[in-house]
Amino acid sequence: MSLKEIRTDKASKDKTSYKPVGAVISGLSILRYLGNRNTPVGVSQIARDVGINASTCYNILKTFLAEEVVSFNSETKRYALGLGLLDLAQPIISANNDLQLIQPRMKQVATEFTIMVSLWRRTDNEQMSLLAKADSDAAVRIHLSPGQRLSMWLGAMGRCMLAYSDLTESEFRSRFETLRWGEVPNFRKFMREARDVRTLGYAMDENSQVKGVTTLAVPVFQEEQDQPQLCLVATMFSGQHTVDEIGRLVTAMKDVSDVASRMTFK
Repeated sequence: MSLKEIRTDKASKDKTSYKPVGAVISGLSILRYLGNRNTPVGVSQIARDVGINASTCYNILKTFLAEEVVSFNSETKRYALGLGLLDLAQPIISANNDLQLIQPRMKQVATEFTIMVSLWRRTDNEQMSLLAKADSDAAVRIHLSPGQRLSMWLGAMGRCMLAYSDLTESEFRSRFETLRWGEVPNFRKFMREARDVRTLGYAMDENSQVKGVTTLAVPVFQEEQDQPQLCLVATMFSGQHTVDEIGRLVTAMKDVSDVASRMTFK
């Protein structure tokens, strides 16, 4: 059974087992949308981009604001994720011993190379969800929001996931053409670099996901998986490191990936 058939079968079973609550789905869609934005957004744009009624969107945001799940700038009239989300996530993080064990290793690499190291997990809808991250102590840093989600096909991570995907070239091209790129990469070159992941054990992206940003990704395999469900990503400013430093970073990332492959992340 292919991944597409598994997802379709799972979706059909889920639909018969419960009745979705529209307000909950809308609320989660808003939070995911804000998590994928680099800047605060106004209610009209949120409603339009998420595809829900403006009045409904406003009431959900006001409820989230009261619970401190989102923040609101009264001058710009714009919303962003709030610190209350950290309170919700903390019990899960605290209960996950393996996550606590891997983060110091990620932090060591982040500090040594002055980068951000993040661990992502695949979800059911061809997205990757941020599971954990470690920052350096640099004054200027690249930021990711808690719970952020990205398309699993973007950047270096996208090349890693594509390398072990069962998608045909034409199926992937249809996805490739809908992605939001910083700089659209050459499709043929992207495909070659994805194929090289099986040999090299990593992928690298310069500027295509986000202009001025380079990502280096290593797939994480667990329990004899044919396809990785986790991916370890190093994020840095483009041109920040020499070729030799990138080589050392690849080795360090693979070491962390090997440790992560033996862990269970709930």
